[in-house]
Amino acid sequence: MWLIRLFVWLVSLAMIPVVMAFAVANNKMVEVSLEPVQQMLVTPLWVVVMASVAVGFVWGGLAAWTSGAKARRTARDRSYEASKAKREVANLKDHVLALEATKATAESQAEAAQ
Repeated sequence: MWLIRLFVWLVSLAMIPVVMAFAVANNKMVEVSLEPVQQMLVTPLWVVVMASVAVGFVWGGLAAWTSGAKARRTARDRSYEASKAKREVANLKDHVLALEATKATAESQAEAAQ
């Protein structure tokens, strides 16, 4: 697990110079218009590209999160059932121990009565 995290960090750090080079190379101003809004936005090209990537990243993350809802619900239900079964097993073990203690007491009283 730590190896995967290290790899992700190394790749992320390696991407910083790439992103910076992209920003420096694409600093021309462009006009951005969102059709329902009548106002034009003038911004560097790299801002438009990075904003598009960020929106796509968030949109994809939300899609992945919502598609995994059923699996998370199933895992949560099974975890609850497993913990319920563990509690039941513990209760039954306690009950068996109590019955064995009662049986031993009864047997010792029966031997004493003879």
